[in-house]
Amino acid sequence: MNPVHPETYADVFMHLQNGNLDYVVIGGLAAALHGFLERPVSDLDLAVRPVPQSAQALMSVLASAGFVATLPLPIMLVPVMRLFDSRAREIDVLVRSHVPFEELWQDAKMIHVSGAAVRVASLAHLIRSKRINGHAEDLERAEQLETFAKTRPTN
Repeated sequence: MNPVHPETYADVFMHLQNGNLDYVVIGGLAAALHGFLERPVSDLDLAVRPVPQSAQALMSVLASAGFVATLPLPIMLVPVMRLFDSRAREIDVLVRSHVPFEELWQDAKMIHVSGAAVRVASLAHLIRSKRINGHAEDLERAEQLETFAKTRPTN
């Protein structure tokens, strides 16, 4: 796994911003965007509003950015759609996530990456998602995120 940084996806974030899409960055890259840099991140995870028009619009924008889906199925039929581009960057698109999309959307933070405004899941939702997942590694990560949330300076 080659660790990635938020800037690795700067062009994608610009495409998402220009597409005026309903998405929220979740997962490890979301934690990194909040400043939690305790683990390497290998991909970009996106939650999308769970309606066909939003999901298809997101997939179209990602295709225009050079990403290709690994499954020849409509996104609404799969829990996660994995996409890659010619640079071997990976994006996972989730139509259903542990935290309902409306909650993610409402509490998301806007963080700027290389000129693009990026909608990022709140730390509280990242922690909640890890706890719901329930795997030992996720529970450990939830603890680390909680400690980080308590000790980080507020903006």
